[in-house]
Amino acid sequence: MPLFETLVYSLVVALGEIFPVSANAHVELVSKILGWNTPSTAFLGVSTLGTALGILIALRHDWASIFSALIQVILFRKKPMTFDERLPFFLLITTGPVILGHVYLQEMASGFFKDPLWLFAGLVLGAVLMGLTEIYNRKLRGMFDWNAGDSFLIGISQLAELIPGLGRTTGVLFAGMARNYHRNVVVKFQFYAATPVLIYFGITQLRGQHAIRELGRVSFYFSLFFTTAIAALATSSFVKNSEYKKLNSAVIYRICFVVVLGTVIGLKAKGVL
Repeated sequence: MPLFETLVYSLVVALGEIFPVSANAHVELVSKILGWNTPSTAFLGVSTLGTALGILIALRHDWASIFSALIQVILFRKKPMTFDERLPFFLLITTGPVILGHVYLQEMASGFFKDPLWLFAGLVLGAVLMGLTEIYNRKLRGMFDWNAGDSFLIGISQLAELIPGLGRTTGVLFAGMARNYHRNVVVKFQFYAATPVLIYFGITQLRGQHAIRELGRVSFYFSLFFTTAIAALATSSFVKNSEYKKLNSAVIYRICFVVVLGTVIGLKAKGVL
């Protein structure tokens, strides 16, 4: 895989997974504009693992506290009482539905949503959902209000990944803010929830693949380290800015993206591009 192509697709995948803008829609746009083949399964596996590693690095202090609390609960057979002690169990609840959905619904969803119009519908739906949550969210609940029921809801909402143009991050933000959690709380929890899911997706995509041989040693390691760096920076930025910035910019971006993608596809159909 050429190095420049690796750079562009790595950037698209990392930012598309971190922000609520849909990674698969951006991959589609890049391939249409530049005339490239869509990334291979091996490449997506490497870049997905890099994104997960970037989130781990950005939130390393949080994860250290979570793992420390979990070890204490296991070793001392403590009843989970604090948020850090309960969070690993919340993440287990959150991860279950999306992995089961990926195993049993992925193939069906790929066939059902193969029409390109679903991509546009997903992008527009995501913009509408985020706009509504910003309008009606009352920001009454904080991180310590999180419970098992809300964790299961977040797990279900991550199945939005199966809908082209909608995306996992958008689904989680909508579900959490619809439950009146503060925006910053939902953003941070969605990164906690995303980490095991992205690791699972990455490992699944790499299973049976000869990634280094297929991509080339340079492209393989470049993609891994580049997506890690971009994801770490983007995660830190998103968490920090979510404290005081609304999601309106993502709504506007999605609408503009629909126009650009539609224009590109139309020009390609007419043979202009």
